[in-house]
Amino acid sequence: MSEPGKAENERQLAAELDAAGGRADVAAAHQSFLPLNRRHGAACTRWQLNTHRDERVDAAVLRELRAISHELDRVCARLTGVLGRFGVHGPRYPAALQKVFDGDHAWLDAPDRPSCHLVWISLHEDLLASLGIERGTDDLPPD
Repeated sequence: MSEPGKAENERQLAAELDAAGGRADVAAAHQSFLPLNRRHGAACTRWQLNTHRDERVDAAVLRELRAISHELDRVCARLTGVLGRFGVHGPRYPAALQKVFDGDHAWLDAPDRPSCHLVWISLHEDLLASLGIERGTDDLPPD
C-alpha cells in the first residue's frame, strides 16, 4: 500500500472508531494486548530456537500459547464489542493453534497460510492503524 493510501486508510479507521465512541475501549484493549504480545513473541522465539529438538520445550511453548490464546479471546471480545470488524481475528488464532497442536507445526509461523503468527500480526496492525499508533512504538518504555 502506498503511503498516501495507508494514511487515508488510517484516517478512515480513526473516523470509524470515533463515530462508534469506542476509542477508550480500544485503547484499553490495546494495553491488555501488549503484555500478550511480549509473551507471544517470546514463546515463538523459543519454538523457533528449539527446532523441535526437545519435546519438553515444545510442550511448554504450546501450553503458553494456549494460555495466551484464552487471554486473547477476552481482548478480541472487547474489541468486537466496539467494532464488529475486529471479530475476524478472534476465531482465527485458536483455529491455527489447534492445527499446531494436531502436529502441523507450520501453522505456528508459516508465511503461506493464516498461521498463528500472521493472525497475530494482522490483529496488531489493525489495532495500531485504528489507534493511529506508529508501528514499533507501541511497546516502548515511557520517556
